[in-house]
Amino acid sequence: RVEFPKATPSSRITYYVEEVEVTGRSAAVVGWAAIPGLPSERGQLHVILRSGAETHIYTAVTVTRPDVADALKQPNCQISGFRFARRRDGLPTGEYQIGFLIAHGNTAEYIMTDHRMSLVGDGKALLANAD
Repeated sequence: RVEFPKATPSSRITYYVEEVEVTGRSAAVVGWAAIPGLPSERGQLHVILRSGAETHIYTAVTVTRPDVADALKQPNCQISGFRFARRRDGLPTGEYQIGFLIAHGNTAEYIMTDHRMSLVGDGKALLANAD
């Protein structure tokens, strides 16, 4: 977990959430996020969990996604994939909206999504683009 940096809301962040999973033992978010025109780099992508006035931010593990770079026609977005997974005992209890923060240079931008996770009881996930 890291402190929420000075960041501005962004409409430039492009993302896709492929999976949100919550069990009694763990929680995970998998997908990709990038700012077209800016290179994706390791360590710059973070997952935001927001509930009311409470905001938590975690560094995600980035992975290479040549398919995303090809689809966006942005070769510098190769490292746009991410995986965030934590044990539930390392996460705060509550109902959270999921967002993404991308730090680049001395600035950071973030976007909140319609995806949600409940970290109460057994927990549950809401993948907003699921059928």
